[in-house]
Amino acid sequence: MMKKMLALLLFAALIFTAGCAGTGKDAAEVYLGDDVFIAGLNDKVTALENEKTKLAGEIEALGDESVRLNEEIEALKSETELLSGKIVELEENILNNGPTVSEPETNIKSGTPVKVETTEKNDHVKNTQPDGVEVVFTDKINIPKDIYNSRYSDRIEFDIEITNTTGKDIKGIQGSVEVQDLFGVKIDSFNCDLTQKTIATGTTTFITGLGFDINQFIDSEVKLYVTDFDNLIFVYTVKQIIYTDGTTEKY
Repeated sequence: MMKKMLALLLFAALIFTAGCAGTGKDAAEVYLGDDVFIAGLNDKVTALENEKTKLAGEIEALGDESVRLNEEIEALKSETELLSGKIVELEENILNNGPTVSEPETNIKSGTPVKVETTEKNDHVKNTQPDGVEVVFTDKINIPKDIYNSRYSDRIEFDIEITNTTGKDIKGIQGSVEVQDLFGVKIDSFNCDLTQKTIATGTTTFITGLGFDINQFIDSEVKLYVTDFDNLIFVYTVKQIIYTDGTTEKY
């Protein structure tokens, strides 16, 4: 009887030991599963932090671009204010003190003498040109700058009327123009060749759109831009005429 009881107790101990061993194995598996889960979470956290860093860099870049654009806007505002100040200063100087006196530019001519005449069409237009040719500036058009249409400076364009009574068709006229105020004081001068159209003898030809961009740092150009056309005198000097038959006359 005692032997049977000892055998049962031994058997029970063996079963208990086996059960404990099985429980330990399951716990290890659960522990290993938790490590894998936590590692996955850490990977996701790392990925989110990397994305956050990337977004922060993009936001910083956008901030730098915004600063640059603001600086460009401020620079354009300063440039506009500077030009406006120059225009106001010139207008006040003209109204209060009169224009600054300057020596007229000397034109070098050779060959046939030319005559100076004032046309009946406009008392504010004078021409220094040979008989048979009459060049008249009939209008000045101011075109304001517009950075949104890629026009970064003010521009002046002129309407010009050319009458040919030389007896031959004109292919081109080389000359220059001096622009004066009402007192005959020079404001500005520039070369002005007229080669856009053939001018048949006995006809009058009209040329439009001939002009140049204004340099805001050159006072004479700014003054020419702000002065009304009716307060200007244009003195056109003919230097050379080329006819369609190949002959040339220099002055």
